[in-house]
Amino acid sequence: MNLGRPVEIPKLDEQMAIELGANVLGEIIILSIAAAILVTAYVGPKKIKQAEQEKRRREKHEHLAKEIRDLHVTVKDLLKEGREKRS
Repeated sequence: MNLGRPVEIPKLDEQMAIELGANVLGEIIILSIAAAILVTAYVGPKKIKQAEQEKRRREKHEHLAKEIRDLHVTVKDLLKEGREKRS
């Protein structure tokens, strides 16, 4: 491996430099597309799951709010009946 000794690196001619640059650019593009696909495949199901959880939470909240309103009406009716019986 000649570690510690200077090694002479041959110069690239213009055609080889263009070809090497094109190869590197092509690999970077392919890697970027693959990374974007992986991120989308990973994040997509998470967002769907979060949306479903949010929907269930909202439905539960609405159900509890309705129960509270119903109980409020029941209490008002019972108080009214109690006042009428005392009168």
